[in-house]
Amino acid sequence: MGVHPCLTLNRMTPQVFRSFGFSPAMHAVIAGEFEAPMRGYQRVTPESLYPYPPALLPFWDNDNPSMLGVWQRRFIDRPPTIVSFHLELPFAYEEARNERQFLLTRAFQYVEARGITPELRQFLDAYPLAPDDLLLEAVRQHGDSPQGLRLFSSERDTLPMEVMQAGDTYTGFHPVSSKRLDGVYLQHPPGLICGFEFDPDTSDPALASSMPWLDPDSDIPDLFRQLLAQGRYAEAWMTLNSPGLGSPGWDDASLADGLRQMGSLLRDPEFDVVVAGWLHHHP
Repeated sequence: MGVHPCLTLNRMTPQVFRSFGFSPAMHAVIAGEFEAPMRGYQRVTPESLYPYPPALLPFWDNDNPSMLGVWQRRFIDRPPTIVSFHLELPFAYEEARNERQFLLTRAFQYVEARGITPELRQFLDAYPLAPDDLLLEAVRQHGDSPQGLRLFSSERDTLPMEVMQAGDTYTGFHPVSSKRLDGVYLQHPPGLICGFEFDPDTSDPALASSMPWLDPDSDIPDLFRQLLAQGRYAEAWMTLNSPGLGSPGWDDASLADGLRQMGSLLRDPEFDVVVAGWLHHHP
């Protein structure tokens, strides 16, 4: 298995970066080539990272502690999304459903803090996101809040969880709790869901019958081994990214063993990089 010294999005191999379909504009912001305000976040360094699940590829972190990064949905037909992962809960909370939403929210923060500067003008000339007047109007109405996305016709039907308010219709692929949508206790997409995608205050016992890794009484590592032996990789990946609220659950050592086992069976160079990056931060 190949070794990559730091699998974070600002240092990941071009192969993995391209697999998310990200543009040079996204790379420029993540890597710090364009210095956008980050609302308390700083670019990830190997020394600053907290433990995190394999589904997360972090690129920024803060002292909350939480990390901002891409949430990988491997082996299933749901697109990746950009989340903040709160370590104390722990919970992956959707911040942006696509690259454009992420870059627009960074632009709101930049304009709120600094206005339309020559540096921003140069960035927008290279990577057009929106006309100046629309950016300024979004900031006038909403400050640096991601609620400014509502002014963009291209984003109104695909708003991320972070922007959801009572009465909105969420069309994404993340579970949504009643704290966001009045009248909906739990809205979840079809297919498989992992435990870290659930708001800790939200539960749906019925799901545990079809997704046993969501059952707090499951022996999570043992369930993972069974699923892996049966070649059920999607379900094994969901199990790797579920906290195991009962006993026993995951610890770093057993999770590392599980990732190594999965990588040796898949023999997928891209997945090898994911495994090596996680292992580097969880020795």
